This record gives sequence, structure tokens and C-alpha cells, in this order.
Amino acid sequence: MKIKKFLSLLLTLALAVGLLPAALAADADADREEMQALMNTIAASYVDNSGDWVVMDMAAYAALGLSDAQTSDAARQDYIDSAIAAIQAEGAGDTVYAKAILGLRAVGVDAAQLYSAGSESAVSAVDGLNAAEQSASAWCAPYTLAAYAQGDWDTQAYESALVEAVLAAQLEDGSWSEWGDSIQTTSNMIVGLSFCRDADADVDAAIENALNYLSAAQAEDGSYDAYGYGPDSNTAAMVVLALAAAGVNPDTDERFVKNGVSALDALLSFAYADHSGFGYQSGEPGEDASSVAYATEQGFRALIAAWTVMTTGEACNVFDFS
Repeated sequence: MKIKKFLSLLLTLALAVGLLPAALAADADADREEMQALMNTIAASYVDNSGDWVVMDMAAYAALGLSDAQTSDAARQDYIDSAIAAIQAEGAGDTVYAKAILGLRAVGVDAAQLYSAGSESAVSAVDGLNAAEQSASAWCAPYTLAAYAQGDWDTQAYESALVEAVLAAQLEDGSWSEWGDSIQTTSNMIVGLSFCRDADADVDAAIENALNYLSAAQAEDGSYDAYGYGPDSNTAAMVVLALAAAGVNPDTDERFVKNGVSALDALLSFAYADHSGFGYQSGEPGEDASSVAYATEQGFRALIAAWTVMTTGEACNVFDFS
């Protein structure tokens, strides 16, 4: 992006003339301007989207107060109906229940007392999650921990057992590794464990070790390559989400700035010039539509988290609707 190249040159000149603080401020302002344009444009396109992740993202976005865009009443109802149907489907597992709890809480519905259309018998996604076999996988456990954090449901025993299993799976270098990836998995584990950080010193230590791992895994150009196929926006977004959940500014923390390029800059490098979304491995049109849709949704979520940390100085877990 031309503005980023210009600011990079500005930073170089600033180092020579002693104007670095002003240059850094200009860079931060440019990032925030681009972030807001991206979030507002993407949010406007999501108003009628009833996808579970999108509904959660829109609830988190609405809390920022940047525009009037919010999930429409029709999309909200469609989501509620689909969430209730999902937890009642045969074979529903821990992640199905956890996602339903998060999404329903995001739209203001009590996940512990749900009614299908025409039914007078309540069902509980919380009871379903308690009864399900709970996986310590990075693609299950973080959502279960996030779901339990949404209410006071006397689930401490379930949470403690899951946290113990997650910590036992952490590798010596601070990462978690699954399916040939240790960057996205580690990032997602940080997001989930951040809900338990204040109550457990072992969790705090695990998160710090994981952050050190992510810092070391960042390439010299600020990017992340999870699978060896080159940097992609999904990985960049997940790292930003992890940093925000841990209270780390993804744009200024020196552990995540390599050669003047931050973890946030790496994510923004995939953004489309018209602010309509994110590409998967480039910021240019032409990539597979499903990959772009996934990249845009994850990028949107990461921007919400980053914006909160950058403007408030406080940690932000976008899955916290409590």
C-alpha cells in the first residue's frame, strides 16, 4: 500500500533528524484510519449475515460505536434458530455447544434456557457442553473455555480439568502444535487461556511462554507463515487476536515489530485498497471467493480486538460477551 511505503520512508528520515516520536504517531494514526475504514465497510456488508462467527463479530464491533451497522433482526432470528437446531442435532459435540453459547450470548439470549419453535420444553447448551466429551485440541478447548466464561454456571470443575489438559499439551518452546502448524494453534490457545489468566499463575506463565514463541516465529518482514506455503492473512489475524487477548498492542510492542513492520502491519498488508475485506495471500482481487470470505471474517475480528487494545490500552478478547 502506498501510504505504508511513504510512512516507512518517513520513519527512516525521522531516525536521521530526531523526529521519531512524531513519525510513529503519524504511522499509528494512519493505521487507525485504515482500520476504521475496513471495519466500517466490512460491517456494512455483514448486516444481513446470520453466520455464527459473523454474528459474534458484529456484536463485538457494535460495542466499539464506530457506526450504526448491526446484525438485522431477521439475521439475528435466523442465527438463533440455527443455533438451537445445531445443539439438538444428533452427534452435537463440544465445539457445537460452545459456539452456540458464545453466539447466543452475543445476541442477548440465555444459552442455558432455550426453546425451539412450538416447544414448551427448555434445552440448555450449557448442560450439553458439560455432558459432551471435551477435547484439549486448539480448535476445541479455547471455545469451551470462552463459553464457560460467559456466565456463572458452576462449571469450575470442567474448566479446571480442561485447563490442566491444555497446559499439559504445551511444548517446551511454548507452542502447541497440531496438523503441522504451531502458530495458529498457539494463538488460539492464548485466546482461550486468557479467560483463566487472573485466577491461575500456571496459566499466566503458559501465556507468556506462548507469546515468546510467537515473537520468535515472526519473520524478519513482520509476517507469519504457519504451513510453509508463505504468509497468509488468516495466520496474521490469529496472531493479532492472541496478542490482544493477552493485552499486547500488536502495533507497537517491540517483541512483535521486526524491521519496522508490526504484527498489525502484517495483517493490514492483505487488506483490499477499497476496504471491502482481506485477501488470503495477497491484497489483490482474484483469489478464491471462499478463501477471501474466510480471510475477511477473521481479519475483521482481529481488527476489532486490535482497535480496542490500541485505543483503550486494555486487553480485548473478542469472544467475551459476559
